[in-house]
Amino acid sequence: MGRREHRSPSEQALRWVEAAVGGNARVVRTARLVGGLTATMDRLSVVAGGREVDVVLRRWAGDQWRDWGPGLVDREAAGLRALAGHELPVPRLLAADRSGGRTGVPALLMTALPGHPARSPKDLADGVRKMASVLSRIHRVPAEELAATDPHGFDERTIHGWTRDAGLAGAVNEAAAGAHESARQPVFVHGDYQPLNMLWRDRALSGVVDWTFAGSGRRETDVGLCRLGLAALLSAEAAEEFLNWYEKEAGVRVDPRCDLRSLLAFGSGWLSHASEQMPHSAPADHQAMAERVETVIRAALARLG
Repeated sequence: MGRREHRSPSEQALRWVEAAVGGNARVVRTARLVGGLTATMDRLSVVAGGREVDVVLRRWAGDQWRDWGPGLVDREAAGLRALAGHELPVPRLLAADRSGGRTGVPALLMTALPGHPARSPKDLADGVRKMASVLSRIHRVPAEELAATDPHGFDERTIHGWTRDAGLAGAVNEAAAGAHESARQPVFVHGDYQPLNMLWRDRALSGVVDWTFAGSGRRETDVGLCRLGLAALLSAEAAEEFLNWYEKEAGVRVDPRCDLRSLLAFGSGWLSHASEQMPHSAPADHQAMAERVETVIRAALARLG
C-alpha cells in the first residue's frame, strides 16, 4: 500500500480532538509528522485548562483503509491500554474512533512524547543497550487479553530477492520454516520494534511509537526486527550487541529459528522506507544494507549449531 497525499485534519476531526482533551480545549497549531507509512499523523498543540499540551492524531484515510482501518484502530488502542501504568516510554491513549463516525475516518488520539527520531543514538553502544532494556520490559507486560499478532509472516521467496547466495537462502528458509515448532509462552509484542519507531532526547530513549501491530506473539518478532533495523541502518555489530543485551536483560535465549524468520522481513523496499522516514540521514546504498543484514543472518544460522 503506497503513501497517500497528506491532508490536514478536517474541522470535524479537530472538534473531536478538542472534545477528547476536554477542559474547553482549543487546537491552536497542527504539524505533519514524518513517517506515517500506514497512517497519516499530525502533532496538534492544544490549549486546555490554561496550559498548552501536544497530542498526536493518527488517521487511516482513503479507500484502501475502509475495510481494515477499524481493525488497526482496535489493535493499537488495545495495545496502548494494556501498556498504561507500566512506566514505559509509550503514548497514552486519549480517544479512539474505529469507524470514523466522529472524525470522518478511523482515528486514534494519543499523548505526544518528547524527543526526535534518529538513525543512531548519540552513544550507539549505550543506545543499543537501552533499546534492549526497554524491549525486555515491554515483553513483561501481560498479553493474555490481546489478539495474536504476526505482522511480517514468512515468505520463502523474500530472501531470493536480495541475495545471490542460493545455498544461504535455502538454509535460512529451512531454519525459519521450523519457527512454528517454538512452543514458548507468547509475550506482549510491539510488532514493529525497530530504530525508525524510537524517539531520543539527549541520550535517553524517550519514546517508542507506532503500536499498530501490537498483540500477543513471539518475542523474536520484535528482537529479530530490531536487529534487522540496526543492521540495515547502522552495522551488523550493533545488531549482535542488541541480541546479547536483550538476552541478558530478559533472562532468556532467543530462538535462532524465530530470529531468522523476522530477519527475513528485509527486502528491496527498506531503502525507500528509511529514506521516507529519515530523508536527511538514511543510508544511500541498498547493497551495503543487504551485506550487513546477510552478516547477521549468517551469525544467526551459526547459533543453530
